[in-house]
Formats: sequence, C-alpha cells, structure tokens
Amino acid sequence: MNRLLEVTYYTGAGLFFAQAVWDRFVYDSRDLFIEHFQTGLLFLILASLSRLVSKAK
Repeated sequence: MNRLLEVTYYTGAGLFFAQAVWDRFVYDSRDLFIEHFQTGLLFLILASLSRLVSKAK
C-alpha cells in the first residue's frame, strides 16, 4: 500500500510541475506557476514522508 501511495505522490508531483512550467511559459502567468509549483512540492514532501514511514515499520 505504501508503494502505491509513493507512486501516486510522485505522479502528482510530476503533473503539477509540468502544469507549472506550462503556466509560466505558455500562459505567462506567474501566480498559476507558483500555485502549481507549491502543490508539486507538497506532493514531493508527501512522497518522502511516505517513504520514511514505510522504512520505520
């Protein structure tokens, strides 16, 4: 179950980082870029926490 969560978090991070780049260069929107970039970072943090919890068990 933890592996599935980890893959889901990394997939979410990748999608939000791609959306952030798209927003910055195609739409030229700095606000949307920052929102999606922060959400991508959140998913990376969740993935690393999930990995730490699974190693602790």
